[in-house]
Amino acid sequence: MDKAIFKFNSGRGALCCSSCNIIIKEAYRFSDEEMTAMKGDGELEAQYCDDCKCICAEYDRKGFSTCGVKCPVHYKEK
Repeated sequence: MDKAIFKFNSGRGALCCSSCNIIIKEAYRFSDEEMTAMKGDGELEAQYCDDCKCICAEYDRKGFSTCGVKCPVHYKEK
């Protein structure tokens, strides 16, 4: 499982897109689950911004579209 990316923005926690690293949410808006994961006491699966979600919506869980094109976000070379 890919994990969520947490960074600090001017001393405040931020949840970033696991693909493009844009800030999705700042710590003051975190759910309890997100806050726990940021503190390292739990895990949160990868999170994506709206633009990256749109790219991935066309692909299956293995990283391929119906025509066999590799998803630029989720497909990982083995």
